[in-house]
Amino acid sequence: MQNDDLLTPAQFGAALGLSARIVEHWLMSGLVKPAKLEDGKPLIAKSYLEELAQLSAKLSPSSEDASRNARRLRLLVIDDDPDFLDLFSCIATQWPSVEVTSASNGFEGLVLIGKFRPDVVVTDLSMPGIDGFEMLRLLTHPDSGYAHLTFIVVTALDHLEIQRRGGVPPRGACFVQTGIV
Repeated sequence: MQNDDLLTPAQFGAALGLSARIVEHWLMSGLVKPAKLEDGKPLIAKSYLEELAQLSAKLSPSSEDASRNARRLRLLVIDDDPDFLDLFSCIATQWPSVEVTSASNGFEGLVLIGKFRPDVVVTDLSMPGIDGFEMLRLLTHPDSGYAHLTFIVVTALDHLEIQRRGGVPPRGACFVQTGIV
């Protein structure tokens, strides 16, 4: 593979609308595999961008839908429970000033945050892979570039378990405990 087929984490993140920090985290956690190490630094194949673009296209509203909804509040719902996603999306689509899209895990959520640019993110905390705790820590980090985001956390975890797992960052996060069985 030639060097012009490879991207640094910063270049890869810029192409996705994400910070280099998020891409570096993906590399450290094994969600993104480097194609090559150069001087001890990871390089990522450009072809991986195409794979993520296809995933993002499947998850995102069409450009026609996006242009119709240009003045609407953008809401991203992230949860691994398909029933919750369906229920929340069904309710939220009834609100005329809200455009809703969803993701089934933290990884998909981060990709959509870069592409969809939501105003509000509703997320679960317990999900496989990148969970809500990890995602919130990445997005609320001072140099993440996502200071504008408002978060609503929806979880069945009790306060003690949330604190045991690192807590919820205070910036813009609301806590709602669900009791849905």
